[in-house]
Amino acid sequence: MAKKIIWCGILVFAMAVVGCDIPADEDIWSDITNLNLLNGTWEGVHTETMTIREFIELNNLPWTPEMQLVIGNTRVTMNNEITANVNVDSRTVDLSGISTAAFSGGNVDFVWYIIRNFYPDSPGITLDDANRSIEWQWESPTEVFSESEITEILNSGLKINQNGSKILIPAGFMGSSSEIIMTKK
Repeated sequence: MAKKIIWCGILVFAMAVVGCDIPADEDIWSDITNLNLLNGTWEGVHTETMTIREFIELNNLPWTPEMQLVIGNTRVTMNNEITANVNVDSRTVDLSGISTAAFSGGNVDFVWYIIRNFYPDSPGITLDDANRSIEWQWESPTEVFSESEITEILNSGLKINQNGSKILIPAGFMGSSSEIIMTKK
């Protein structure tokens, strides 16, 4: 066993000395230090599952004992297909997408009953009874970045890959609880 470990150590050392190519499908990330790197249209998908309680608390809303009785440990899986159009010349960003919330777990039938009655045939919203899910398209108004917002964006930990085709948005950026990778279109 010791010989195997020694040989593995020698191999790793030799690879480090000689140098190894990074596989073509592996990204090398570096910090975004210039807003120009974000110029263009970016698309990404973000999926996350949490209990409804976690979702409510993440959005700084109160959780009550009554809510616990009604909602229990019902989970929601959020899927967001996001498009961001960044125009560096005008310092603007337009966001749009399609979001789906699928519910599962304890008390899901009662939770779905509440949702189904809250959104009966609402325009722009599609309800899927079989999958206990709700889907909607959204579009945010154009946002113009101030100097302080640009500084904040550049100091937020956003990263770009070696050929400028992907950006990595870290957890915590704009309220996201996990990282998101977006691809340039």
